[in-house]
Amino acid sequence: MQGGMQTGLLTVIKYKNSFIGPYSELLFSPGKYDTAADCGGDGLQHVARIWVDSPFSQRAGRNIWGMPKELATFDWSTGPGWVKVSVKDNKSNKLIFEAKMADVPLPRPLQSKGMQLVSAFVQDAAGCIASVQLPIDDNIGKTEYADVAAFSTAQKAFKAKPMGRLTTKVCYSTASGTVSKVTHSFMDGEAWTGHSQESPSLMPFAVRLPSGTTAQLTAPELCQPAAAAAAAASGGSRGGAAAASGGGRGGSAVATGRSSIAFPFFG
Repeated sequence: MQGGMQTGLLTVIKYKNSFIGPYSELLFSPGKYDTAADCGGDGLQHVARIWVDSPFSQRAGRNIWGMPKELATFDWSTGPGWVKVSVKDNKSNKLIFEAKMADVPLPRPLQSKGMQLVSAFVQDAAGCIASVQLPIDDNIGKTEYADVAAFSTAQKAFKAKPMGRLTTKVCYSTASGTVSKVTHSFMDGEAWTGHSQESPSLMPFAVRLPSGTTAQLTAPELCQPAAAAAAAASGGSRGGAAAASGGGRGGSAVATGRSSIAFPFFG
């Protein structure tokens, strides 16, 4: 991670339509990472924690995009001018995330700050967020994806010496939203940081993406930094960092460092 406190990305997503049907997703990217110029240079995101409620999404995410997806149960509820989501990890059956957002008008400075935070993650005019992950090689969905070209890319990255990286982009149909107020929030410290006494907290305002917002995740591309490959060939150590970010229809949040602050999107 780059020096100093970095703004990360926490995203809560409710996919109302996808080729595998409706499902929900919660992911956390702790900040921007330095990568070799071969992999896009500075400022890429990395998905460190991610939960979904679709076994198919879990298998594809792990084996194609290198995202460490775990299964969870999502409970969405809405009322006049508000939306709330609660997320329980399926392994521990423990509540790991909860937030409620209300359409309460905020002062213009807070609205501007919210949109500045969002735009910091968008890397081009097309509304895309560049990302990079290390491949995951496990048995979840391996046989199912053996004939998929994108899976072959992930396997090439895993077998490369030194291990390659998987770069991709998630592109939104809009890069703007409505800044509203977070009236309640909870994040389990152990689930997010590995330390029960270090629980992140959400910022008091949020961005809701417009109804009908769509997102497209590109197929992964293999990246093996030339400098790292040369170092490995001469007996040097493998260096570098990885980064990535998912996205979709729904919401997002931001966090910083170990004492994280989150800024949610809902949709």
